[in-house]
Amino acid sequence: MTTLPMKKGDLLPEITATLIGPDGTHLALDGATVKFTLRAPNGTIIVNQRAAIVVQANQGRVKYVWQEGDTEVIGTHDAEWTVTYPGGKEITVPNRGYDKIEINARLT
Repeated sequence: MTTLPMKKGDLLPEITATLIGPDGTHLALDGATVKFTLRAPNGTIIVNQRAAIVVQANQGRVKYVWQEGDTEVIGTHDAEWTVTYPGGKEITVPNRGYDKIEINARLT
């Protein structure tokens, strides 16, 4: 699990991750689609299963490109990645807990 600090309204840095399965090895993403979900501290889903980009399929590397409105709610958010393989089987990463996105207020 990772924690990415950001400021409210920022769209950089993009969030990147290496997706690790329950056996501790990176997931092979050849032919898979990956979606990103972000939940605010109050339980509201801000980013709901939006497409992520597979950066390096054989190493499980992915990224999500922020869109306007994604980083407007201050607080520590939960994030997860849903991988769908050909044939429809899915796995959600991380398997235990969540990646964390910490969105802080701006000074102005």
